[in-house]
Amino acid sequence: MARRKLVAAARCARRRTKTLPSAFFLTDPARTPDPLVVARRLPKGWGIIYRHFGAVNRMTIALALAHVCRRRGLVLLIAADPDLATRVRADGVHWPLVRLGSIRTRRPGWIETASAHLRADLVRAS
Repeated sequence: MARRKLVAAARCARRRTKTLPSAFFLTDPARTPDPLVVARRLPKGWGIIYRHFGAVNRMTIALALAHVCRRRGLVLLIAADPDLATRVRADGVHWPLVRLGSIRTRRPGWIETASAHLRADLVRAS
């Protein structure tokens, strides 16, 4: 009986908590000028990291991505821009390694990831 209650509680918590996706698609303005095309085809449970690199139309694209992600069960992280992530109600923020030392914003319930390309980067990011 106790085991069944614990399993039920875990399932309930899992439904209410965003978990880290098993795979992410990272956008790039040069390589994927229209990330919505890809977002509409990703399998449920994947994540998108929207790397806008300061594009002038980043709000429009981020809003459209947020809509697609909510509708399709995808996780949306906005790269290095917590204000934009808040405005579009993204699931969190992805930080480039060079910005880790300057992070001052932590939001409860957000997923926060960081880039890491070397073992030393993993240690620093953790």
